[in-house]
Amino acid sequence: CEEHDSWATRHEVVVKYFSAVLKDKVIIDYGCWDGSLLRCCQAFGINCSYHGIDIEPDIIRTAQASNSGYAKFHLIRSEERLPDDFPTADTVLLLDVLEHVPAGTEVQHLIDISRKVRKGGPVILSCPARSHWSFMDPAWLLGHRHYSESQLLGLLRHSA
Repeated sequence: CEEHDSWATRHEVVVKYFSAVLKDKVIIDYGCWDGSLLRCCQAFGINCSYHGIDIEPDIIRTAQASNSGYAKFHLIRSEERLPDDFPTADTVLLLDVLEHVPAGTEVQHLIDISRKVRKGGPVILSCPARSHWSFMDPAWLLGHRHYSESQLLGLLRHSA
């Protein structure tokens, strides 16, 4: 990946580890930011039909300007549901996004995602782990959520 920061490192790990469920697949990157995951896929020679979703109009414009033509970027506000006609994907990625959706809407977002992944397709999810060190995250003090394993499993069970 061309960036050299913690996001690039995370994306590189995901792309290397999950290359089999990304290569030549339709993927949805839920909370895509500027499309850096797509650029990381490209750097590793992983072609995919990419749909990036984010809530920030300026970031979507940046993503569209800095990524190749086979990628599609969609502006969908956090309070909006994915449209019924939104493409179905082989793989959905939700990387460090769940903690940013409005509190109490996590299950609805997970339900939306499950509607858009093909039967048997993976949903790759990461989020901050809740621990006694959570207070060290400055964003946590402002409402950024961290999840325990039981909390995350509970959200997933309610969305199934």
